[in-house]
Amino acid sequence: MSYSESYTVQVPFSGTVKYQYPKSEHGGTGTVSYSGEVPVSINIDIDSDPFDKSINGMNTALYKVASGVNAFQGAQLKAIWDREKRISETATNGFFRVIGNDISRELSENQNTLTADVALLVQKGNAIESIHAQMESDYRRIWTRYRDVFQRLDYECENSIIELDRESFNIANRHKTLLFGPFKEGAGKVLNSIVETGIPELLITGARVNKKMSGIINKMTDTAMIAEQYQADSKRICNNTSLAEKQYEYIPVIYAKTDELTNNSQKLSCYTVDMPDNNNIASRVHSMVKEVSKESWKNIETAEKEEIDKYFMLQFENYMEKTGNSDKRVCEEILKMYRAGNIKTIEEKKNDETNNV
Repeated sequence: MSYSESYTVQVPFSGTVKYQYPKSEHGGTGTVSYSGEVPVSINIDIDSDPFDKSINGMNTALYKVASGVNAFQGAQLKAIWDREKRISETATNGFFRVIGNDISRELSENQNTLTADVALLVQKGNAIESIHAQMESDYRRIWTRYRDVFQRLDYECENSIIELDRESFNIANRHKTLLFGPFKEGAGKVLNSIVETGIPELLITGARVNKKMSGIINKMTDTAMIAEQYQADSKRICNNTSLAEKQYEYIPVIYAKTDELTNNSQKLSCYTVDMPDNNNIASRVHSMVKEVSKESWKNIETAEKEEIDKYFMLQFENYMEKTGNSDKRVCEEILKMYRAGNIKTIEEKKNDETNNV
């Protein structure tokens, strides 16, 4: 790029000039002074293309230098990053390899210990089941042996009670005769004496006798009613009766599923009260529950649920009062499990019979 500039200035000037004139009578030399200003105009043309080209070349060279420096720094940083990454990966992999080896070793040791413990538990479980089966067999045998003994004792006790009650009734009848006989015989005489004499003392005595007789009659009436109720209960319990229609009796049954440790299976167990036909009851409950689907289970009614809750809380409070704080944690776990559970029921209809569980 070129450009031009113009300047105009006044240039002052001054000086002296010597002069000579011809020889004469008055000939000789002299000096003349002069001064003034002269306007001077200056035009300056500047060609900056070479300078601009030099500047552009310098910029290009500096850019290349900066690019080279940046590339060098980037390469240096990348080399440092790669080196540090390799170092960190080596350290991390080595650490995890050591930890993995330790964990694998401990896992192998724990696996061996667990296998041995599971085998021992299975062995002990089998031994416990064998002992339990033997105890059940012994219990059944002893129960069967003593059942007849206690039935005979019950029969003898019942006969003894009847004999004792018979004597009590005989004594009551004799006392009744002794108590009421004199009053019956003397009642007319006393009444005639009262009417004839009109003595106030006799009236008071008659009132007292009347009160005592009323008390004796009430006691005898209560005794007769109790005896009649006892006879009715004895007939109802001891005698066989026929029903016009079927009636259902219910017994409590606990049906449980237990997870096995060895083969990841489930063992089904059924618990109920001690009865002569427990095996048949457990078999029927097991087959019935196993055949039904999950959709067949239904929630019980609200009224029935409330009755069950009331009975459970009553039994729970009684158990807490008996055990105190010794089994507090066990009681809390029982209550937590009961509240977390949801009581459901199923119905099995088979051969015109309905079984509820």
